[in-house]
Amino acid sequence: MDDINENDLRELRKITEYCFPRSRIIKPSVFETALEFSTPYFERVGEKIASSILDLNFEIFWKDQIVQMAGIGCVSTYPEYRGAGLVRYLMTKILQDEYKRKTVISYLEPFSAKFYEKFGYKVAFYEKIYKIRMAEFPKGSKAKITRLSLDDALTYLQNIHEKDQSLGSLRRTKIQWEYYFKLRSQPKVALAGNEGYLLYSFDNDKFVIEELVTLTDEARQALFYFISSHSSYEMIVYKAPGQENLEVEVPEPTHMNIQLHPNMMARIINLKEFFRINGEPYFRVEILDPILSENNGVYGPEGPVIKMTIGEFTSKVIAEEKAIIREVF
Repeated sequence: MDDINENDLRELRKITEYCFPRSRIIKPSVFETALEFSTPYFERVGEKIASSILDLNFEIFWKDQIVQMAGIGCVSTYPEYRGAGLVRYLMTKILQDEYKRKTVISYLEPFSAKFYEKFGYKVAFYEKIYKIRMAEFPKGSKAKITRLSLDDALTYLQNIHEKDQSLGSLRRTKIQWEYYFKLRSQPKVALAGNEGYLLYSFDNDKFVIEELVTLTDEARQALFYFISSHSSYEMIVYKAPGQENLEVEVPEPTHMNIQLHPNMMARIINLKEFFRINGEPYFRVEILDPILSENNGVYGPEGPVIKMTIGEFTSKVIAEEKAIIREVF
């Protein structure tokens, strides 16, 4: 925020409010908190900010390491300036800057997958939405569960999430925990000691599981018991990462409604840095990057060459590594 003044801040909030009128991000406290871990990019036409993007500075877990990830959010352009190439200019500048910083990868939630494919992104993550009658949810095993406010639970949540280290998922700082769960979704919290947590909410007759993270099966079963004890709710809705397999734990999985939605797109930014962390590909591949020509080249062992865009290669790696993401930007 050091590079923007109060007038810039007002204009950035104004363009975001215009483009995302139904989002919680437009609340001043939410937007200004996002700016605490973001770099705003914007372009003016005359004296007015006509287009802006937040480059959210995240870290993710990847193969026992913590790596830099650029989250793209709040992509905004006033309608009278759309089609003028402003977003292309800003996106290109962000990717070039992040490449120089040796940022490994970038995620975004697209309004149009086709549009972001122009910048090397490809759908890589999926959200699995379960709908199941409360009476048919796994009963679990009774154990001590503690309900706390988010403020009181924050240290426990951070510790459990840090130990989980699901490949590809965010390593949330304190301010990011507050951004996602205090300022935006505001869920209720249940803890299974130091081994698991549940973030949940109520929606009329539905019990909504917003996030479920467990380090042991005992913690998972304890939280299942806690969930199933809410017998006054008819349905459970569970918004899970694509790799969740709740269906194998349910007595009658054919009674469930399961939807798999394309969720987040991704692209590797600095390919050399990615190979340093993840290793060279096991197959011969020619990678084509529409924005960062530094990534173009042939990699991997000798053999038949497969041509892939940087986005296609990223999506393949994420699928094979079973990486997950729990957040949207």
